[in-house]
Amino acid sequence: MLLELNIKDFAIIDNLHLTFHRLFNVFTGETGAGKSIIIDAVSALLGGKIGAEYVRAGCERASVEGVFSLETLLPPDNNGFQSLARTAEEEEEAAPSGDTLYAAIEQAESRRLERLRTDLSSA
Repeated sequence: MLLELNIKDFAIIDNLHLTFHRLFNVFTGETGAGKSIIIDAVSALLGGKIGAEYVRAGCERASVEGVFSLETLLPPDNNGFQSLARTAEEEEEAAPSGDTLYAAIEQAESRRLERLRTDLSSA
């Protein structure tokens, strides 16, 4: 699960840091506000192709960094479904506390190559 996202000089985004809630997140905004660009950045972080056109005008490189939890955060209930309705105590018990994956990419203005760096750490 994506826990944090950092985007720098990517398309129209100067510098953005997002921390995600573990259950539900919504992007809203007017047309042209950058919602799809955030999705493009996540896609690039997960291995999608990006090119020099994603480097913000006047910048040398764009970067996207993400922190992922490697735990199963919502175990199935008795019927095999993942329930979103939880008490505060259940939320605290289910909070991520194990392995995390840090991933980063950079796209240089003059090259179409990406660099992927990952680091695995345990809590």
